[in-house]
Amino acid sequence: MKSNPTPARDRAVVIGASMAGLLAARVLADHYTEVILVDRDQLTGGHEPRRGVPQGRHIHSVLGRGDEILAELFPGIRDDFAAAGAASARIAGEVRFINAYGVLPRVEVTTPSICATRPLIEDVVRERVLADPAVELRDNTDAAGVMVDGGGRIRGVRLVARDDHRDLPLSADLVVDASGRSGRSVAWLDGLGHGRPPEDIVHSNMGYATRRYRLAGSTGRDQFIVVAARPDRPIGMAAGVVENDSWVVTLFGYGSHQPSGAEEDFLPQLEAIAPRDLFAAVLGGQPLGPVVTHRTPTSIRRNYQRMRTFPRGLIVFGDALCCFNPIYGQGITVAAQQSLVLRSWLESGSDDPRVFFRHAAPVVRGAWDIVSGADLSIPEVPGDRPLSVRVIGRYMSRLQAAAVGDPVVGHAYLRVLNLLDRPTALMRPAIAARVLRPGAAVRALAPTDPQPTAVGA
Repeated sequence: MKSNPTPARDRAVVIGASMAGLLAARVLADHYTEVILVDRDQLTGGHEPRRGVPQGRHIHSVLGRGDEILAELFPGIRDDFAAAGAASARIAGEVRFINAYGVLPRVEVTTPSICATRPLIEDVVRERVLADPAVELRDNTDAAGVMVDGGGRIRGVRLVARDDHRDLPLSADLVVDASGRSGRSVAWLDGLGHGRPPEDIVHSNMGYATRRYRLAGSTGRDQFIVVAARPDRPIGMAAGVVENDSWVVTLFGYGSHQPSGAEEDFLPQLEAIAPRDLFAAVLGGQPLGPVVTHRTPTSIRRNYQRMRTFPRGLIVFGDALCCFNPIYGQGITVAAQQSLVLRSWLESGSDDPRVFFRHAAPVVRGAWDIVSGADLSIPEVPGDRPLSVRVIGRYMSRLQAAAVGDPVVGHAYLRVLNLLDRPTALMRPAIAARVLRPGAAVRALAPTDPQPTAVGA
């Protein structure tokens, strides 16, 4: 079922058929006669990781706001996920979130969220998108560049078949660059004389090591467990139930604290950080594959809204617009939020991409502030920390401490982490008063303290 369809344009092309591209295609199909999805990988389904999504073997999440938007764009999709084998977890009723001060209280903030591997999530959404007769997939195909008319407007893309290297020019009224963190548009725009967008970069230098298990033992009612990194201990972990009654367990660390990825190191490194019940269930469980690693050196926000000129006929979307440190699980949800901005832009009748970028900027900024602030709280992460950043950092430390013992603060904090509210919600007078009152903050766990197994379980 489509929402608020408007008179169709002719053809839109989406470069990249990962989650951002799929969400863009879903919205574009309400407004264009034909939507062509282009991807360099051979997309065969089967819930298998693919080269174009290098982080696909690691833990993934759809945050609360992302789950709401998926349900709006694809009515009944929660049933589709369940039929494909996905599990679900209630934020925080079945999610254990441990920060530097302890376990956040059990407060509900949204409906159950999807628990599945990235390939399953992507395959289910792709199947729904391609069920629309307006959408066509051209996989195993590269986008080599854009085509421009005499007035400087983007009029299509130059495609190249990966099997026989044929040139396949494709005209289009709109091109959406959802090509991922590489951001093809940066070079294309520079080559066309528009320059490059101003960029904000945080050099998080994050590394991951992941292994899939069938657990032996119980983690209580928890379906997802997170131990956050903190300034005095720049490592953490996340583990969650996925399809086929298995769990994905991911270790992560900044800089020199990145997990090694060696099979013999995985369990000792997990023991140092994991709650006792989870580690016992992993230790007695069955590994379902090798340890796999991934590195993410930077988070990058490209400020296209600040470019002096930008050609009509082109939109930049998803990770190509802003790519985050993946450990915060924001990528899918921010892409979903951008899809609503894209829908509003199309419904307005505007063809000026700068209008889209101006409205997308606050969506990106909210998530960016969370990620960049958390990363810059780690001393190993290089970067300027002006007085404003330091003051907010101190406030956030007090807020995280207060959130452990105060369900009202905990509820507000979880809503922001799930992108249901903007970070400014944590500065509201009613919340700030609870955070700043004497005795609200509690002692941070020492690096040698055992992690609690649960609070209020």
